[in-house]
Amino acid sequence: MEDDEVEVRIIGIHGTNGIGKTTIAKAVYDRLSSCFDSCSFLAEIGETAQNFGGIQFVQTKLISDILERDGDVASFNGGIKFFLDVFRNIKVLIVLDDVEELSHLHDLVGDQLDRFASGSRIIVTSENGGILQTYASRGLARTYEVNEMDNDRALELFHKHALGTHGSTSSFPEIEKRIIKATGRVPYVIEVISSFLRGKTIEDWRKIEDLIKQRREKWKDCREILKICYEALDEKQKQIFWDIAWFANGVDSRIASYMWSHRDLLASHHVLMPLAKIGGDNLLWMHKLLQRLSGTIAKEEFPERHGRLYMDYTDLKEIDRNEGMEEVEVLCFDFKNRCPHTFTETNFKSMPNIRFLKLDHASMTGNFANVFPKLRWLRWQGCPRDFEATEFNLTELVILDLSWSKVTQDWGGWELIKMEQLKVLNLTGCTDLLISPEFSSFPNLEILILERCSRLVHLRPSVGGLKNLLCLNLKSCTELNMLPAELGGLEALKELLIDETSVRDIPLVGI
Repeated sequence: MEDDEVEVRIIGIHGTNGIGKTTIAKAVYDRLSSCFDSCSFLAEIGETAQNFGGIQFVQTKLISDILERDGDVASFNGGIKFFLDVFRNIKVLIVLDDVEELSHLHDLVGDQLDRFASGSRIIVTSENGGILQTYASRGLARTYEVNEMDNDRALELFHKHALGTHGSTSSFPEIEKRIIKATGRVPYVIEVISSFLRGKTIEDWRKIEDLIKQRREKWKDCREILKICYEALDEKQKQIFWDIAWFANGVDSRIASYMWSHRDLLASHHVLMPLAKIGGDNLLWMHKLLQRLSGTIAKEEFPERHGRLYMDYTDLKEIDRNEGMEEVEVLCFDFKNRCPHTFTETNFKSMPNIRFLKLDHASMTGNFANVFPKLRWLRWQGCPRDFEATEFNLTELVILDLSWSKVTQDWGGWELIKMEQLKVLNLTGCTDLLISPEFSSFPNLEILILERCSRLVHLRPSVGGLKNLLCLNLKSCTELNMLPAELGGLEALKELLIDETSVRDIPLVGI
């Protein structure tokens, strides 16, 4: 027992999706974190690892959390090795949430768990308990399976969300028992269906029960009961559901809300709940079960053009097919570890309805004057230093994300991209930016993010012309020591973030 207390150990928590693994891990983390030198909670590793440079991103966050300062993993091979000598002297508590592959576990904590000081604990949640067996067989891990709730706790959870009370009895006890049984007593599914029923009449409850009965024969898993909630949404709400599922999950809700013309809908409880939430950090969140459900619904509702409306393109040949491409509204290119691609205007001319476009680490060349008439959100992280397009009219664009790019103050896109309606400009991690761009080209800007532009030394006075600016984020601009006097004229400004900068004097602003 003494040995177990001093050695580094993995505590594995596994079970079906929605069963409460992350909730348990978070509760343990919150309770025990004060007993360790440093802590890190790394969420949704499986999903993050699928993105370009995903594991390096997670490694970087782990380094930053443990050392309590910005770190960077320059290459996959380098990884955390540079920090091993420091880590071995730190007793850590780490949560690795939603790990899908054994290789990801090795990349983050090593094969022998010898990267951290004795007494360190690593909590791993996974749908697949098998990935922990390699460690368990060598005595480096203990695993625990999370099973379905018992009837009493399931009933208590149901009452909490359906009635807003603990332990109260409902007016429809027999119906609720049958509904709880249909959920498989999976906590997340109980939470969704009970939240959906809250405030509804006995007739509504009976309709839900009837739907459950009608579908019992094709009941494959708990996603069917979630689908009932989806089908009850109106068309505007369904659009928001799709958008969150496919590209806005994990995004700051204040930014994502610009995507929809009716921005007030997003903050409405009846739109978001119970299929999505806004967390305390303002991030939109949708459970993996619902994201998987969205894929199932797409196959059923759009059988002949599956993937046309929303598709993560991994095969570049698809973009050259013209039939049905006018249906595409969301287009995401993810090159992962493959060579970036250069696109021309001809690649997109058959897709006039695109609203969201993800072109991370890609290049664009040619004339895009009338190619994207409906584009509202362009995510172009890692865009190259050279801007090769000759004209780029984005008349409806409201969100431009150029995070972690090579852009400078002289980047050609500042003049050649026409985006008068732009509301959000995200330049997070653009370390080649020494001087901010001129802001006169986007006078309607409301959110400007320059976080982690670690070499930024000068914010141009033209920022004072952004009369609608609500938020200016300069966090971790470590070389910035002065703000322009013109900033004091921004009467709309509500939030100025200057953590980890060298700024000492702040012009009087309207905050």
